[in-house]
Amino acid sequence: MATSMFVPSVPAASSAPPLRAVTGNDDPGQVGSKASKLKALSDAGLRVPAFFVIPQEAFFQCLQPDVKNEFSRMDSAERTNAVASMSMTKEMADQIDWTIKGLSWQDERLAVRSSSSEEDGIKLSFAGQFASYLNVTGGEISRAVEQVWRSGFSKQVAAYRWLNGLTAPLQPPAVIVQLMVSAKYAGVAFGANPLNGDTGIVTISAVTGYGDKLVSGEVDSATYMLRGSKVESKHRPELAPLEAEQLSAIAALVRSAEKVFGSHQDIEWAIDQKGDLYILQSRPITALGAQQTSGCSDSNTDQAAASGNQKSPGLEPIEIFDNSNIGESYPGITTPLTFSFARKAYQYVYEQFCRLMGVSEAQIRQHAHVFPKMLGLICGRIYYNLINWYRLLSLFPGFKINRGFMEQMMGVKEALPRELSAEFDSQPSQAQRLVETARVAFLLPVLIFKWLALPIDIARFHKRVERSLKSVPGGLQELNASEIAALYRRLERQLLLRWDAPIINDFFAMVSFGVLRALCTKWFDQKHAGIANQLLCGESGIISTEPVRCMQHLADMARHQPELLSLLTATAADDVVAEPGVLESRFQNYPAFHDALSQYLKKFGDRCTGELKLESRTLTDNPRTLLQAIANLARTANASIALGEEDRTNNAASSRLEAEEAVRQDLHGKPVKSVV
Repeated sequence: MATSMFVPSVPAASSAPPLRAVTGNDDPGQVGSKASKLKALSDAGLRVPAFFVIPQEAFFQCLQPDVKNEFSRMDSAERTNAVASMSMTKEMADQIDWTIKGLSWQDERLAVRSSSSEEDGIKLSFAGQFASYLNVTGGEISRAVEQVWRSGFSKQVAAYRWLNGLTAPLQPPAVIVQLMVSAKYAGVAFGANPLNGDTGIVTISAVTGYGDKLVSGEVDSATYMLRGSKVESKHRPELAPLEAEQLSAIAALVRSAEKVFGSHQDIEWAIDQKGDLYILQSRPITALGAQQTSGCSDSNTDQAAASGNQKSPGLEPIEIFDNSNIGESYPGITTPLTFSFARKAYQYVYEQFCRLMGVSEAQIRQHAHVFPKMLGLICGRIYYNLINWYRLLSLFPGFKINRGFMEQMMGVKEALPRELSAEFDSQPSQAQRLVETARVAFLLPVLIFKWLALPIDIARFHKRVERSLKSVPGGLQELNASEIAALYRRLERQLLLRWDAPIINDFFAMVSFGVLRALCTKWFDQKHAGIANQLLCGESGIISTEPVRCMQHLADMARHQPELLSLLTATAADDVVAEPGVLESRFQNYPAFHDALSQYLKKFGDRCTGELKLESRTLTDNPRTLLQAIANLARTANASIALGEEDRTNNAASSRLEAEEAVRQDLHGKPVKSVV
């Protein structure tokens, strides 16, 4: 049953904008997206708490005349300053009081909420950006309305809009004044599983009491997953023990909202003390993005695949995830912050890789759903999405005629199951083979040129990195959110979007090793298994071995100075070792050691366990583990570690010489193979 929305007539002498119910003909800029959607839900017969709207024009009526006249010419910063000291006019406050009395809401608890025209869209939700006030009494309404208006000009709204490419000056939201629901349970519900896009699932999160605690993240929630009327899973139901009938009613409410708006919805709901279910807000699920459909279905077969898989009636999309190699880069539990950065980096880098490999812009656009989903975050750990890696490989020239080599080059040990590899297994026709061969032929000269120019590209890349890092200002903590975001975007443009040299270098290294391993397997494996790895061991000039040598040098300095070793051990155990100036003050009597330590931190201070994870504290942040390692090395008797390292280096070199001699003997009298 719909809740009626009405507003009594206001005094005829009032010239302020009318406070009123929303109609279907209202300008969305005046009443905002949230109010318009609540009106649509109410008209569709869903239970919406009664409300009225203070339209956007009311804000302008409360501005001082000089500010009002100049407002349209102000930028966002000037508007923020202009509204900081604004206050509601007596005429507008009287009209709000009159409206509340006419509705007999004087003794009611009310919610005062924003309703911006930019809120609750398919791409941007503005969730949590504007102010909302709950349990407001009649005498507090005017003050709450002022705060909601001001929130439209806050730094966080400005930063949110800037980060999402919205450049128009800030505008005030309309304001909804609504009856509070005395909630026994409240929460949110999604018409899909927001983690994998499964639209056959309704996801319900619930808390006891009001839902603002859930939205703000103050408390944990009970979570229920429903497919149809069946609860497929639940997490911590004791936090909000909803009955099956209540869960079914919430799921039906989500599906009803989807029919009203024609897309999968994220709703806020509340169950009052009498057991009545209300819908408080509805907006598209922004996480689904392009997966939003023109219409929604209650059928379990309406599945949206997170990787862009085609829907198959009765079948859920299947994904394969693998952590080979990437588990070394992102070990253990990884935060969503790091994952969001890593996923974007992989997207940008492999879009560039496709261009370098001669993939057309039309193909890249056609497969735009693949690049953002090269990785997956499952139970807090990062994995490769193998299906999408195959889709990436299939774009490259020669894949159709040389898939096996590409799989070997990428390190794939097992072929895809037959049911998943159908889209890659089709045998190319003669015409397709000719086209693929031509693509490879056109690409080869480009790759040869890139190989020859690689030293120059690497030098240019190093200069660009150094130039970009030197431009980073000191005292980042003094920058506001917008300035930090602007700095990040600039570095992203200068570095991440121009990651050409590392891509080319990695590609040639991967191809070279793939060719070497293929030839060794074909020519030598019967006599010398694994000789490809043996031919590459003992390589010198590897940067990753340098930190070990530097640590050994620091340990040698401490080993021969007992007082320094004692000081080093004590400092490594000190809780304040990470604070600024501690190392300088502790080791001021040992300048040579301090200089060598400072040089190590300057060069390798970001090298630590899980160094690619943004949440990892580096040695620059806290050098304790480095000091402990140096102290342990210094306490090690004589130079056994250094000798052990030397032995390993000598053994590796001997192993390589042995492999090279075996190859020479096997290729004796085979001049063509010898040249290869």
